[in-house]
Amino acid sequence: MSTTKPRTLLVLAGGLGSRYGSLKQIDGITPHGESILEFSVFDALAAGFTKFVFIINRQIPAAFTERLTVVLTQRQAEVHWVVQDPAVGVLPGLSYSERTKPWGTGQAVLCAQPVIAEPFTVLNADDFYGRELYPLASQALGEVDAATYQLLAFPVAATLSEQGVVSRGICQVDGQGWLQSIDEQHSLRREADGVVYEKDGQQLTLPPDQPVSMNCWVFDPSIFEHLGSLFAQFLGAAPAPTSEFYLPVAVQTLLAEDLIRVRVRLSPSRWMGVTYAGDKEQLVEFVQQEIAQHRYPAPLWT
Repeated sequence: MSTTKPRTLLVLAGGLGSRYGSLKQIDGITPHGESILEFSVFDALAAGFTKFVFIINRQIPAAFTERLTVVLTQRQAEVHWVVQDPAVGVLPGLSYSERTKPWGTGQAVLCAQPVIAEPFTVLNADDFYGRELYPLASQALGEVDAATYQLLAFPVAATLSEQGVVSRGICQVDGQGWLQSIDEQHSLRREADGVVYEKDGQQLTLPPDQPVSMNCWVFDPSIFEHLGSLFAQFLGAAPAPTSEFYLPVAVQTLLAEDLIRVRVRLSPSRWMGVTYAGDKEQLVEFVQQEIAQHRYPAPLWT
């Protein structure tokens, strides 16, 4: 019996797309109807990933999950679909019956604990990371341990939207490539004098090459114990029903407590995303250019 560990990709697809206006993780971006999520799967397969765990919400159509399951099983990949239930991680005695959606990216990763026991890469379903990122992510699976994780980051200027503000984890990295801090901010935008955001009533400016997190992490399974403890603390502080348990905030807490260290690597690939509905046209055009350059087949699954 083989003892080779699977090369695991955890895809966070549980968002409800409030600013986009629909389920952007399954919205078609090609004439054949393929989604960003499917391009991520295609690139991950090419880079040697063998196990796929999708964290989804209950609105994802069964037809979508069934079709992608067939695609992956035909390619000998292991597949798990996990619904991000708001009750996961909530300790007995706490009640949040008024909560109408999941608790954010930190809880989304925690939901995968029952089906992951090996190092794994995390990414968002609604970000087009570019094919060059996946070999780096695959390699990093063999480099993490219980005290050392990795983050594949992007320069902030390459991750903005012309349609409005975006949320990003602003990274401070030392000269050796280690993450010193990550600050989740929700008002980043491009202006004439550069990339700006508001914090504590002040407008701050970032250099265009400032590394930011797009939630592409490589974790050891020890992250689950940490997230479980931090999520319990988060809920114990009686958060508002609309509060989010953000993955970058959890990582920052672990850094501050010297429980982990995180190696930051800048991705060499082109990032594209769809925060707002107006972002889709640019993404569709970009993907068509990638297909025209024979970087992807059309249709994607042949």
